Amino acid sequence: MSKIKKLDLSSNKLFDSMLHLGNSASFTYLNLSQNELISFPFSHSWTNLEVLDLTENKINQEISVNLDGLSSMKELFLSYNYFSGTIPNKIRSLARLETLHLDHNSLHGTIPDDVLSLVRLRELKLSHNGQERQCFHGYFQCGLDTFDYQGGDVCCNSFNGKT
Repeated sequence: MSKIKKLDLSSNKLFDSMLHLGNSASFTYLNLSQNELISFPFSHSWTNLEVLDLTENKINQEISVNLDGLSSMKELFLSYNYFSGTIPNKIRSLARLETLHLDHNSLHGTIPDDVLSLVRLRELKLSHNGQERQCFHGYFQCGLDTFDYQGGDVCCNSFNGKT
């Protein structure tokens, strides 16, 4: 598997932690969505990984586990799992991140300013968690007024500013 760049194992009944994928530095795309994974080892060797989709699994672990090793990440989909804890400040190490879906998890606390410092970020989904909205105070880059924010999805795009 050392030369595989794109791997899609979505919509299976995988429940193993996928530890054997940890050594492949060639991945640019990895889709394990709609499986039954209960944990997932984010590998520091995935320096080329640009898209990771773990949507709709049963992953029950801290959100902060090895995120800082995914320096090439552009799209990160972790929705509909049981990720817990707070969004770590080391999220800033994902400087290329354009899309971040963390909705429908068990996250709590404030959304760190480091999320807002991701200058390439165009889509952010945090709904159905326990975060506080205070970090969006005065955040108008996407035309977002704090009075508009109802705790649902906050998405920015290049067409009309907010959706």
